[in-house]
Amino acid sequence: ACGDALGAPFEFGPPNQYSKRFPRAMLDGTGEMIGGGGFGWEPGEFTDDTQMAIALAESLIENRRVNPEDLWARWRAWVAEARDVGSITGSSLRHTDWEGAAKAAHMSMGQSAGNGALMRVTPVALACVHLAPGLATRITMQAAFDQVALTHHDPAAGWGAAIAAEGTRRIILGGASYDDVDEA
Repeated sequence: ACGDALGAPFEFGPPNQYSKRFPRAMLDGTGEMIGGGGFGWEPGEFTDDTQMAIALAESLIENRRVNPEDLWARWRAWVAEARDVGSITGSSLRHTDWEGAAKAAHMSMGQSAGNGALMRVTPVALACVHLAPGLATRITMQAAFDQVALTHHDPAAGWGAAIAAEGTRRIILGGASYDDVDEA
């Protein structure tokens, strides 16, 4: 969320804008959270990616798994008020029912391998960090795929999110500390 808020004012802008605005490190704790950008973010406000990740986290806490109906309802409630929504995600969430929405969005847009599903996947890694060796990789990656499938039909989006979720889970644990490298 902090990294997202730092970058929010520069999203969709030309390259190197952050470095031009902050040519040296700001070590006194002020300066970087400036807000602004194309969506008029408040200082410290994060984008759609973190907003969707929070909804995913809340759903995972409540359901202890990816529950498509619950997650879909949360994302649909969020999108009704959102200022910034990725094109693939927005196209999917315009459908009232989650079943078939991602495929319909994919068909209408001609692709759906965007990075939005990857950007929101960290709660999956956090929810799976406690799992036992022998199950953790499979469950983490499947949960990542399950949340992706609601908005992104292309398998490449699923694989990107699944690999990121499992990598994040392992980083939290200090690397490949469990003997589950071959279980995937």
